[in-house]
Amino acid sequence: MSADLAPGLLVNLLMTAVLSLGVQFLLWRISIKTGDATLADWWWGLGYGTIALVTYAHTAGVGVESRKLLITACALIWGVRLSAHLVMRSRADGWRELDRYENYRKQAAAAGIDADWYIYRKVFGIQGIMMWITSLPLQVTQFYLQPTELGPVAMIGLAVWTIGFFMEALCDWQLGRFKADPSNKGRVLDTGFWRYTRHPNYFGEALVWWGIFLIACDHWVGLFTIVSPLRMHHRMAYRQGIGWLEAKMSNLRPEYADYIRRTNRFYPWFPKRRGTAR
Repeated sequence: MSADLAPGLLVNLLMTAVLSLGVQFLLWRISIKTGDATLADWWWGLGYGTIALVTYAHTAGVGVESRKLLITACALIWGVRLSAHLVMRSRADGWRELDRYENYRKQAAAAGIDADWYIYRKVFGIQGIMMWITSLPLQVTQFYLQPTELGPVAMIGLAVWTIGFFMEALCDWQLGRFKADPSNKGRVLDTGFWRYTRHPNYFGEALVWWGIFLIACDHWVGLFTIVSPLRMHHRMAYRQGIGWLEAKMSNLRPEYADYIRRTNRFYPWFPKRRGTAR
């Protein structure tokens, strides 16, 4: 990336920061009217696609078109699919607010603080900041002047992204189909990818972001965006409310405790035999 492009990149980073935080603030205000913070989830994927598109438009006539199109397409395809999935999931649940947001409201009430402001701090505000930080590869990559063609690291990144994308999409589809079957009520999904990890969709999403990072590493400057995949990997593996979700599942489904004992939490591996201790 030429030093001449640094001012343009800084302007782009400022624009996308305002965009990311501004949209989250607007969604928060809407959520106050609707009493439902699930809007934050619906926007999550689309937000990255929007940032990539804004950067693509801002870099018109600059950078390597093939690389710009690739990373923008990766963000858009992943983001649109994820947001569409989350909207359809909400519809299947009767447009009910997600349990974790209801839990935040209960926490606010117990602490005697304003629930709407608490939701902003815990959900919309932090997501606006994190979206901007983790979108760095989507922005920086579009300012590269070299190499003029996609290199081997970018192609490896595309392969990793593809594996992660299809893994996440297939797991979401499998889980949705499983839950839609009334005969599965109270049962645990432990087939397909769910046989090898309790959260294969999260693992797939982590791969998506490692793939995007590798595409950014087509130029050495991309190494400085490693905060993005590290943050997303940590979010998927440790901070996505997994502990709370699994405690809830164990209470609702007696089989889930055994599923926990024999199945890895995040990283896929062959399951232990039923009933064996971890």
